[in-house]
Amino acid sequence: LENIEVQAASAGPTLDITWQDSICQNQCTEILLEFTGELPFRVEYEIQLFAFTFADSYRVFSPDTLITVCPAEFGIGTSGGQFDATFISLEDASGCINELNEMYTATVRPIARSRITDMLCPSESLVVEGITFDINNPSDTITLASIGPDGCDSVIIVDLSFQTIDTTDLITTLCEGETLEINGTIYDEANPIGVETFIGGSAIGCDSI
Repeated sequence: LENIEVQAASAGPTLDITWQDSICQNQCTEILLEFTGELPFRVEYEIQLFAFTFADSYRVFSPDTLITVCPAEFGIGTSGGQFDATFISLEDASGCINELNEMYTATVRPIARSRITDMLCPSESLVVEGITFDINNPSDTITLASIGPDGCDSVIIVDLSFQTIDTTDLITTLCEGETLEINGTIYDEANPIGVETFIGGSAIGCDSI
């Protein structure tokens, strides 16, 4: 008689995925992969983004691992979008393979954007979120963390322009003893030169000189 010993087959490796299905466009998220079976593991996966498909395999040497996903690195712009990740198969060190074919979809939420493009007089300034913008500091980008729709960041783009200064040169000849009054200032032989500022005196309401 021949003794035959039959051993139960391994149940095969398993993979448990903790997936965040909503991500802000300018942020990153972590996907938790938890494995059972014999180390190391090899995961085959596929990323689909618009008409682009990227397939690869990932070797794991611990029973759990984190994968960082940043939508901007996948080319998803400020308008948002979505991408799909399909985990195709899982193989452990014993050679057992688990055909997964599990698809996960993440919606990428856009960041809120606003733009300020006012035209100011040269002497004017504008305060946005505590930052003063003027002719010496006309533009910048302000990021407000987690206050936009769905808790994403909000971005304010400030790009100011400024009117040119309205100037007039007055050159005239006076007779001896004559005076000329401009904007309340007396000009004569003792005070022949000066600069006068007319508040709001230009055609568009800015100061003129």
